[in-house]
Amino acid sequence: MHLITTGPHAYLLQQTDGSAAGCLFYPEGRPENGRLSSRKEYLIVNDQQGIWTTREAGDNETVAISRVRVDGTMVIETRGIQYIFKKPVSWKPRFLLLDPDNEEAAALLPSVNWAYKAYDFTLQVNEDLPEETDAFIILQAVHCAICSMWMLNGSLLPAVGMAP
Repeated sequence: MHLITTGPHAYLLQQTDGSAAGCLFYPEGRPENGRLSSRKEYLIVNDQQGIWTTREAGDNETVAISRVRVDGTMVIETRGIQYIFKKPVSWKPRFLLLDPDNEEAAALLPSVNWAYKAYDFTLQVNEDLPEETDAFIILQAVHCAICSMWMLNGSLLPAVGMAP
């Protein structure tokens, strides 16, 4: 799989054969409210400070919750499973998605996309963990990466001139 930035606030997750696995976009241009599409359509809503709830569109049932923890990591809870999303302590910008066994399911390496005034992410997926790397979970991790970049930059993207 690889991730393609398709607009200032839009990302397409593509299978290796070129077919679409899902997408993530922010209609208002901010990570407070987003739309995720994989097998179904979902809404991501920032319910309270540091907590995002993902619900199936047209339904009130929560399918995933992402929370920022005091230690700077984020937890993605879905299907009764907790995934950890974190940035290792190093100078290199790199985010990790860890499964419940603390194994690296995926890594996201951000870079600036000057054309869209957004971020591109190089996606590295652990093919040995197929359940932990389905499109829904990967796009949840992309959402966490986008929120993390906003938090690291003080709720704006100074390198590309985007204000909240």
